[in-house]
Amino acid sequence: MRRPCHWQGSVLQSRVRIGSDSRSNCCPETGGKFPGDGKGTIIDIGANIGPIAIAMLQLELVDKAIMIEPDPRNFALLQRNVDQNQLTDKVICLP
Repeated sequence: MRRPCHWQGSVLQSRVRIGSDSRSNCCPETGGKFPGDGKGTIIDIGANIGPIAIAMLQLELVDKAIMIEPDPRNFALLQRNVDQNQLTDKVICLP
């Protein structure tokens, strides 16, 4: 079971669609230029609380992520989201 991302203790209202094969439009931020073949590593600089990289991992567009977030509060929430989504074996979080 995947848990929602948290922002300052409250659950985000928008969630990434998982299932019903929504892979083709899961990450419009990439402009359709991301191959999404389930291999490779995304480096998310300024990851905030991790919504993009976590979604890409859950949808199996990549198999690893390096997430960098310098803000201490957001970094703590990022680590919490990675843990709650059971992705600690696929993610490196850096402050």
